[in-house]
Amino acid sequence: MQHVEYNRRHLLRASLACGMGVVTGCHDSQPSQPQAASGDSRAPIALRILYVGDPNAVPIIQRGWSSVSEQPITIQVVPLSRQEIPSLDDLLVDGYSKCDVAVIPLTALSTVFHEGLAVDLGDAFPRTASEAIGELYPAVQNASATLGGKNVALPLGAKQLCFVAGDSVERIDSWEAYDDLVQSWDGKASEPTAKGWVAASYLARCTTIRDWLFDRDTFEPLLSQPEYIDALTLMVKTCNRYRIKGQTPSQVWASVSQGELKGGLAMPPDNALSLDVLTALPLPGKPDSDRVLLDAFSPVATMAATCRQTEIARQFMIWLSGGEGSESVRSQVFGLGRVRMPTLIAKQADANLSTSAYQKTLAAEFSNPVTLPCLKVLQGERYYSVLDQQVSLAIAGGCQPQDALLATCKEWNQLTQQIGRDDQCAVWKEVNGIRG
Repeated sequence: MQHVEYNRRHLLRASLACGMGVVTGCHDSQPSQPQAASGDSRAPIALRILYVGDPNAVPIIQRGWSSVSEQPITIQVVPLSRQEIPSLDDLLVDGYSKCDVAVIPLTALSTVFHEGLAVDLGDAFPRTASEAIGELYPAVQNASATLGGKNVALPLGAKQLCFVAGDSVERIDSWEAYDDLVQSWDGKASEPTAKGWVAASYLARCTTIRDWLFDRDTFEPLLSQPEYIDALTLMVKTCNRYRIKGQTPSQVWASVSQGELKGGLAMPPDNALSLDVLTALPLPGKPDSDRVLLDAFSPVATMAATCRQTEIARQFMIWLSGGEGSESVRSQVFGLGRVRMPTLIAKQADANLSTSAYQKTLAAEFSNPVTLPCLKVLQGERYYSVLDQQVSLAIAGGCQPQDALLATCKEWNQLTQQIGRDDQCAVWKEVNGIRG
């Protein structure tokens, strides 16, 4: 059975490689035009979309697009939820073989380019997008639009955790101070510790650690270093104080909004009626100059190597990234959101742009061009799942923080052995901006 899957995977990749000779229209130098359906010169061919995410988003996107364009689209879904994160490698190879545009999580970006599934967007198209819908925030541009100095994706969202409270509070200068605050609130606080989210909470506590996740030369995991162990130890201590555990970021937000909790680490849910009912501040201990870490599952749009309708594909990507008529879509689909600096016209049209405390916090954070790479490595979702499982075990009291991180390092090395250490080293250098 394993031999069959191996042959199928390599056959798909071979077919993509052979097809590259006929998809040069996906590059700036040779724009392509939609072809007519057989027998009807006026019928446009449907734009093929691969969507990796919540299947419930599909009808929302289809309705939104149909309200602004007569161009038909078909959407193939690879279901992905934070609670059940599949191994995406073969699913991506299969999906990209029959799509024009793919919406994928940020953590998969290195994989699709290493496999030759997506193409460089060039310089002109991202510039056109910026002129049409606004410049990307510097942090978003650097963390999710480029790879190895090339423009490879259009970011579609970058929701971030922040510290929220029902009452006015001062900015918290350390995670130790946050722990003291939770204790003074008698545990009426929380942070995302639901399955699929707890690794994000942990990594958010680690952004001030100098040596980030892996050695840049050997790709050896660094989580066994004292700074990482100390961060998880304090996280376990604080989580033990919480009265409510196991929530998602949106659930924490809702609990604080409803007065059930006094505060915590959260992000707003879809269709939040008001973003100003809460105080929203940067995460504890996060100086203004600190490096920005985007969530590993922030959505980005890429153009497939098999793209057959370049211009229509570009129009769709720009629309979903913030074009006219996409506002309702981006407010209903979790993960999609504002990643571009608002133009004067947008500010005049939407007063919330200048008044939302949450948006102000994100705008300030995203204005910092210095970023940290998320687990944007080959098959990064598998590395994320391992970390999530082990941190969850430590939070639940199933093991000591040090043992959880040692187990993570061991499993990460096993994954690296399967995937290829040399390839991972090259990718890790690339995402860290190291040439050669």
